[in-house]
Amino acid sequence: MDKLGVGKNDLVIGIVASGKAPYVIGALKRAKELGAATGAIVNVSNPVVKEYCDYMVTLLVGPEVIAGSSRMKAGTSEKLVLNMISTAVFVRLGKVYDNLMIDLRPANEKLRERMVNIVRRITGSDRDTVFSVLVEANWDIKAATIMIIYPMKLENAHKILKECDGNLRAALSRLAK
Repeated sequence: MDKLGVGKNDLVIGIVASGKAPYVIGALKRAKELGAATGAIVNVSNPVVKEYCDYMVTLLVGPEVIAGSSRMKAGTSEKLVLNMISTAVFVRLGKVYDNLMIDLRPANEKLRERMVNIVRRITGSDRDTVFSVLVEANWDIKAATIMIIYPMKLENAHKILKECDGNLRAALSRLAK
């Protein structure tokens, strides 16, 4: 926790099917000492780890098909909850617009094509226009979207996004007024 710089602005979630793994308890204990909020995802009722948690998700999935193999039902249920948490965080941080991921990086051709399609869906613009504006915007989906809907220079789109904490929906709402 120290090495990661965990502090008061963080939430540390322990994933512990048994509810009593010493390593997870130690990590949550230290995170609390550092001021972080803590939580756990467990697969038993009344887990030991609850003493170190502000938040608890308990998934009672019953016995595993193969005894001792918590990767099956327990692990799958935990993964589903982690997917829900990360999705909610992405939405809250403004990385999603409607049901579209908008904070992609143009690491390869497939992702660049996905970025073009996302901006086309949001703006209704043709492929050539979207591609051109994305290139001009250095492949920044949010800035390109603003530049297409409300024609403006890149620096102005960045300014508005900064004023809206990077939230595309907030920026578009502000410009619509």
